[in-house]
Amino acid sequence: MLLVNRLAISGKELVSKIKKNGDLFLEFVRIVKGLNPEAFVFENVVGITQSKHSGVIKYMLDQFSGMGFGLSYNILNAADYGVPQRRERFFLMGIRNVEMPAFPFPTHFKDEKAWNGFNKNFDEVPSDSRYTDWLTVKDALNKIPQDYRDRKDYVLMNCSAKVVHRMTFIEQGKNFKVLPPELLPDCWKSGKHQGQDTFGRLVADLPSVTIRTAAYNPAKGMYIHPFENRGLDSIEMAALQDFPLDWRFKCANRDNITLVSAGKQIGNAVPPSLAKAIGLALRMQLGV
Repeated sequence: MLLVNRLAISGKELVSKIKKNGDLFLEFVRIVKGLNPEAFVFENVVGITQSKHSGVIKYMLDQFSGMGFGLSYNILNAADYGVPQRRERFFLMGIRNVEMPAFPFPTHFKDEKAWNGFNKNFDEVPSDSRYTDWLTVKDALNKIPQDYRDRKDYVLMNCSAKVVHRMTFIEQGKNFKVLPPELLPDCWKSGKHQGQDTFGRLVADLPSVTIRTAAYNPAKGMYIHPFENRGLDSIEMAALQDFPLDWRFKCANRDNITLVSAGKQIGNAVPPSLAKAIGLALRMQLGV
């Protein structure tokens, strides 16, 4: 049996709740102990590795190390596995009777320098190691068929004329900081509460930034379409998150999906190509 878990909760919340009954994290530990699987995978945000949250990982290792699991953890970037998105996440892998589980080799690289740097880790370069570029926003969007707006899971956030006008000032890779002062909302004028990618335009020739649950809202990150003055629609978000084009998103008790539902389903997912790479690495080590 293989158990895979993704907790949609931040590292800070994990630390604060780690000793509370009913916490999702404690529930995962309980399930692993109860089901006693051959292997498990745990995924969470990178913030869980910060020193102030170190209790989370220590608790996890303490709980599982005495159960016969070999344990390894690492931060993986989805772009390194053929996903057109720079998305770093923490993964913990446990495999029974394997001393130190191995994570999958990257299949894509930022540039040739990164590829050469990776190969320096080996006395002999793996036979299947070859230089392949990261996939880009343009690669993902170009695969979407022209008639995709007819889909029931297509949804796009409506932006006011004022917001669209602001977008005309934003070039690829730039954000709200280049706007003329008179176009800045009051809440953006100090710049203290905005991230570096707020109201930014995606760069077509790079992987996207992390597709979060509110990636349909241009004000929530670098989510302005690279070529058009609008946000990302649900199908574009899914393409950047590496979902197959024939995948359909559903919304309970509705024929058409809502923005919030689409955002949660897409933004909370582990990109399929990364999930597949981890799954294949597990299968090889389990001998199945």
